[in-house]
Amino acid sequence: MTVDYGSDFAGITDLDPALTVVDGLLAFAQSLARRLVQPAGGLTDDPTYGYDIRLELGSTTPVARIQQKAAAELRKDERVDQVSVVAERIGETIELTIGVEPSNGDPPFAFVFDVSKLTVELILSH
Repeated sequence: MTVDYGSDFAGITDLDPALTVVDGLLAFAQSLARRLVQPAGGLTDDPTYGYDIRLELGSTTPVARIQQKAAAELRKDERVDQVSVVAERIGETIELTIGVEPSNGDPPFAFVFDVSKLTVELILSH
């Protein structure tokens, strides 16, 4: 069963300047990634939304704790049934490999989310 994940403007930390619209799994993955760069309590209409992983750059937080915090944040999305997160520090970058089982019965998918002081990049793999 395939469910429409809707559409949204492309972007994770900011809107795509061309106002590109994305849909499907890419829109869903970007929505999940935005949860991981939003400061906790940063949304006035949802004070429980967000875990800004960028705050972990240069920290001594154990990778296992980063994985737990990221997974807990992603589970808050009602479209997520199961999620797995593997975090790795690579120099000044934190790389998250995220596996998602959608709650709608769609096949699982994965994406890689790299966060550094200068960039945030999402790579979707089906």
